Amino acid sequence: MEIIKKTNSLNKFKILVIGGTGFIGRNLLLKLSQNKYSIYSFSLNIPKKNNKIQGINYLKGSLLNSNSFNKLIKIKFHYIINLGGYINHKTFFTKESDIIIESHFLSIIRLVNRIDKRQLKHFIQIGTSDEYGLAVAPQKEDVREKPLTPYSFSKAALTKYFQALYIQNNFPVTILRLFLVYGPGQKKDRLIPYVIDRCLKNKTVNISNGSQIRDFSFVDDIASGIINIFEKKLFIGEVVNLGSGNSISVKEVVNKIRKNIGKGTLKFGAIAVKKNENKALYADTKKLYMKNRWRPKIDIDLGLKKTIEHYLNEK
Repeated sequence: MEIIKKTNSLNKFKILVIGGTGFIGRNLLLKLSQNKYSIYSFSLNIPKKNNKIQGINYLKGSLLNSNSFNKLIKIKFHYIINLGGYINHKTFFTKESDIIIESHFLSIIRLVNRIDKRQLKHFIQIGTSDEYGLAVAPQKEDVREKPLTPYSFSKAALTKYFQALYIQNNFPVTILRLFLVYGPGQKKDRLIPYVIDRCLKNKTVNISNGSQIRDFSFVDDIASGIINIFEKKLFIGEVVNLGSGNSISVKEVVNKIRKNIGKGTLKFGAIAVKKNENKALYADTKKLYMKNRWRPKIDIDLGLKKTIEHYLNEK
């Protein structure tokens, strides 16, 4: 494990962001860095010099690597936000399935078992809407989990694990279920940046029929929501949806992108709809609003505009 940069933060609280160099993680670090926390990012890679965020302690390593893991747990953190892992929808009995479960489930249990819990104030576990499986929309937090893949199983299993820890040991955890997060800097293999990239190049966009209904959340809103919940120590021991609470079809989003850019050819139906895919997956956010009065600020039109501008300036 390599420490790239230390901060002279005046604040005594230490925050660990697992997966801090990922898409959501980087946006979260940018917002956290505006405060006087002592912030640590732990991930497989470290950013290049021009992409480093000032005041962040970058730690390079893996929870599955004994050397970097043992060094990490020696640091006494007050807050931990688990954004680690990667989205992978491979099915069971594939060569990836064991690795997915080990990376997303077993490694986190190992971490929780070994960290110093005496001064831990809040552990934020980032879950996923995929935990709901084929549950009817809008998905509400009290719906029983129905995971369909090793990835969603790992997330749902961690939800149950953390709920048990809270009941038995008063472990200060909150499980946040994210829906479809998008925004500047996302990899181009995800839906929105893929469509933007193809349209900017005036190429054909191969897409499914687009009938799926989804909850698209702008990454700045998600980062703000995470910070709001962990700083206020809200929803301890609970599961809460963190999304826009708005539903829109994939086809409508894709058409908005094409209209905004003004070029590109949309080919709906070119890709088959995935087997056992939930046709309507969007958040019931009443719990989040009623207890916290928090709502996202950026609607889909403004979010798409900001995202398109980012990729346009990137060229």
